[in-house]
Amino acid sequence: SSPRPVHLYWGVRHHADFYRLQQAQQLIAALPAARLTPVLSQPLPQDAWSGATGYVQDIALRDHPNLNDHEVYACGNSDMVMAAQAACIQAGLPSQAFYSDAFTPAEG
Repeated sequence: SSPRPVHLYWGVRHHADFYRLQQAQQLIAALPAARLTPVLSQPLPQDAWSGATGYVQDIALRDHPNLNDHEVYACGNSDMVMAAQAACIQAGLPSQAFYSDAFTPAEG
């Protein structure tokens, strides 16, 4: 495993949207310098959520306000990825250090 520090931010709307959260926590715990921050953008009363809330990129930038020596890997819908890229570059991330996989809705 890599000794590089990793901070995974996993953002969803509601707690029920997390899938295999326990497995993700176990995988992160197995890495020597990694941590996981689950984020809810729209917690419901039944979520009884005391963790991070808001947009995932805002929480990441709160924790890491200067990104000049980081790499960012973002995946999600294209609006979120574009917003994350703009915010990260404004926080000092070199544009070539932003990697993404934007999801597009399936047409049916």
